[in-house]
This record gives sequence, C-alpha cells and structure tokens, in this order.
Amino acid sequence: MDKDNKSERRVSNSLPSKILKLLREYNGHNSIVFYRLPNQTKVNCLIGEAKKVNSIGEVLNETGFAFLPASNSKGCTPYFIVAEMENVLEDFETLDVPNIAWAANSKAPVITSHSHYLQQAKSMIDEMKAHKLEKAILSRIKKYETLHFNPLQTFKKLCAKYPSVMVYWVTIPDEGTWLGATPETLIKVDNGIAQTEALAGTQADNGMPLEKVEWGIKEQEEQQIVADNIRLLIGGYFPDAVLETEGPITFYTGVLLHLITRFKWHTQLNTPAIESFIKALHPTPAIVGQPRQAALKLISNLETHDRAYYTGLLGPINPNEVTHLFVNLRCMQAFDGFVALYLGGGLTGNSDPDAEWLETELKAKTLLSVL
Repeated sequence: MDKDNKSERRVSNSLPSKILKLLREYNGHNSIVFYRLPNQTKVNCLIGEAKKVNSIGEVLNETGFAFLPASNSKGCTPYFIVAEMENVLEDFETLDVPNIAWAANSKAPVITSHSHYLQQAKSMIDEMKAHKLEKAILSRIKKYETLHFNPLQTFKKLCAKYPSVMVYWVTIPDEGTWLGATPETLIKVDNGIAQTEALAGTQADNGMPLEKVEWGIKEQEEQQIVADNIRLLIGGYFPDAVLETEGPITFYTGVLLHLITRFKWHTQLNTPAIESFIKALHPTPAIVGQPRQAALKLISNLETHDRAYYTGLLGPINPNEVTHLFVNLRCMQAFDGFVALYLGGGLTGNSDPDAEWLETELKAKTLLSVL
C-alpha cells in the first residue's frame, strides 16, 4: 500500500463514515459542530438537528451543544444542537477533505470603516463622560477576502496555534458557518465545582516572561470592573460558597496577552441556580460594559451592525455530566469569497479612539494568522 492510501485508511478508521460523508457531501439539513476545549488535545464532533430555543435554561438538563446569539442581536436565533452522535476524533491531524461543502452565510454584514469607528468611539467616550458610565464595549466588523476558504483546515490551524483556548466550527443550515478561538469561559460546572473568570485588558505579546508584563492604569481599571462585578454576583447567588480567587494575572492566548482573574467555588449546584447565575452574569461587563443597561443602550445607539453570534454563548452541555459555556469572542462568519471578523474592545472615559482601533487590529490577528 502506498503512502497516500495509508493516510486515507487512517482517516477512514478514525472518523465515523457518517461524519465523513457529511463533510464531503454536506446536505444542508443536519448541523455540524467541531470543538476542542482549552488545554486538551482531543477534538469532539457532533452532528444532528439544530433546534430553536428561547433561553439557555431550556437545555441545561439535555445533552448537546449550545450556540446562542448576543443578547442584543436583532436577527439571530438561539440554537441547541441535539447530539445524534458525539465522537472523539483520533488522528485528527491526518484528516483532510479538500473540497468540503459548507453552508455560507447569505446576508452580508455591515463593515466598519476606520473613520466610522473613530467617530463612534469618540461619541461613546463623550457619552460615557456625560453620564458617568464606568465602561462600554464598542465592536466592529472587518472583511477579509478569501476565495478558497476551507472550514476544516481553518479549524485545524486554530487548534494547532491556540492550545489554551476554546476552538470551534459550527455550521447550521439557517445560520451558515462560524468559527472561532475564544479565550473566555463564562461558566464551567463539573462534579459540584463551578468556575468562571474575569478577562479584560489586551496588549501584544513582546516575548517578556508573563510575571514581568506591566499593565497600564486603563487596562487595570477595565479588568477590575469585570472582576468586581463577578465577585458580587457569586456572593449573591451562592452566599454559603467558599470562593477561591486567582489573579489578576497575565494570560497568554497564542498571540495576545490579557489580564484574567479566575474564580472557583464548591457548591451544591442545581439547574435553577445555574440558570439564574448565567442570566445575571451574561452579558458581562467585558462584552457590554458597566452599568449593563446603560451600556447596552449606548451600544444600540452607536453600533450600526448586528453582533449576531459574536459575544453570545456557546459550548457543550452535559457530555459526561460536565457543562462548559464560553463567550463567543475572536470569531468569524464565512461567506462566499470572504469572511467577516467580529472585533471589540472596552472603552472608558480615559480611552483614546486611535489606540482602541489598534487594539481591535491586534485582536484580528488571532484569526488572520491562520487564514
């Protein structure tokens, strides 16, 4: 047997034939999910029906994969992909489907120009100062043309480049194809142990040891707002829990550095408590601002695009009785001939619009580096 045939045999043995057929001849009916959790090597794959849901609470007792839009999205539907089968893919690196079929998104997004972003940022900063808002998040969409986009190859490159974050590829017939490499856990629940984190503040990696990285006042304030909010929520919903805290420390995602504070507590969790906590926590100050309602109103007045699934929730629910939900950051939406990158950053009254634009350009490198 020659080398090529050996490679094909390994692929066929490692990948269930039903999934392989779906990849090669996507039929537009089932949904497909590939995901790789942070600091793990195994890749999981689900195929099945994407059912529409109203909230995360509807599916916390089911098994599958949640894919929910931003809380202020006007045109996207929350979905739960019911697992017809879930597989751990061995020898994933050998998998190669060159002419993979995939569902493209149909409605073109609103691309944010440099001048428009600077105008929005200045308006947001002025409004924050006038109304004494602590923080607000301004996002934008960047277009990148690519004629030969292959979601499987892009997913594989993201897995290789970013081992410490959640990497995913989701195709839903009515919503198209999304991929991302998000660094932010909203909540993880595993055997009575709950975990969440406050992640905010961004800078480029200059090769300095993490313990020696210095942060500016603006980034420290931005991160502290998020951490304080989460600490108060945990105390309110789990008053008897003993809270373990780590941070703020510098977190390396593969291209960028962030400030992160991790929280862990032991508690007897039940579905109503988890659902209430998730609803209180999300959207966090890291993706909308603080105070929440005032920041959401400001975003709605200034942003001209729909955030769609950017800053929404995604992740596996109850495989092996573990639920791990992430905030959908560093994500892209695939179209015929181009992809749309969703980017955002936290503004305070001390922000500089040009510096904020450069921060979004830095965040774009997470995805551009594999395209």
